Amino acid sequence: TQTVAFTADTLTHGHNSSHDDDTVRSFVAQTPFKGASVIDANGTMRAISVSNLDGAESEQLVGQEFSDRTYFQRARAGETYISDPVAADSGNLIVTISAPVVENGTVVATFNGALHVRNSSLFRPSSVSLGDDQRLTVRSQEFLLFTGDGSAGGNGTDALTGNATVSATGWSIAAA
Repeated sequence: TQTVAFTADTLTHGHNSSHDDDTVRSFVAQTPFKGASVIDANGTMRAISVSNLDGAESEQLVGQEFSDRTYFQRARAGETYISDPVAADSGNLIVTISAPVVENGTVVATFNGALHVRNSSLFRPSSVSLGDDQRLTVRSQEFLLFTGDGSAGGNGTDALTGNATVSATGWSIAAA
């Protein structure tokens, strides 16, 4: 969430489409996020970059209406928001993190980053501290997001065990 919120803050200094296009492209190129977008406060897509779409496909989304999306509505209301996982047409599970773009105290747009979460590198660092006989599982209310074990470099200790629910997302995390 911090990466998305920080990037939203950088957009307050350059409210133009050229800056927005550069920002979303570099965000996708330099972070684990597979997509990023800027949506105007009225719900119109202003800039978008998606790693598995070519420029022409992405450009078709510019000017389209996205005001019905919960991630937009929550960020438009001033909140940094993490969506529930959504099954995309590509077969990937995607979580969208969105943050308000604020100028002079007014939300003028939202910045949105999309992560692929099913068995992605997002959770892999957490499994490094597992022992060979331990396993980490992350579930949303609807999907299995990650499962991994300590066979990829665990330290052989049993220090990481337990269950927890992440309050911001409702995801369950189990390590044993």
